[in-house]
Amino acid sequence: MRSGATRRGPTAARRPFEPGSIVLPPSLRVLLQPPEAVAAGAGWMIESGLWRNSGDNVQGLAPGDHTVVYKPPSGGPEPGSETVTLTNGLATTITRLYLQDAAIRIGLQPADAVAGRRRLAGR
Repeated sequence: MRSGATRRGPTAARRPFEPGSIVLPPSLRVLLQPPEAVAAGAGWMIESGLWRNSGDNVQGLAPGDHTVVYKPPSGGPEPGSETVTLTNGLATTITRLYLQDAAIRIGLQPADAVAGRRRLAGR
């Protein structure tokens, strides 16, 4: 747009780029957390491409929906995948957090408490 020119009309607000401008294809950057998961091998890929590291930026992608697949850290559960929509001219960055599953174990003593003959204090 020339200096001093004014956009007018209903399409002016909907046009994200100037006519004749070069619009770059979308890119995707994925940040994985926490650092312990990354150190243990967590990674990501687009569709059936190459496995990538946290922070890698993939450029020149086609606009539209893409499936991002996540690799579990060593010994971790399979994290699954998600669909990300990419738009021409936009660099997309997403951050994903790996959570560790937790378990709790409760042991009741003495043996008659296990059999239900004792009540918990306050009940």
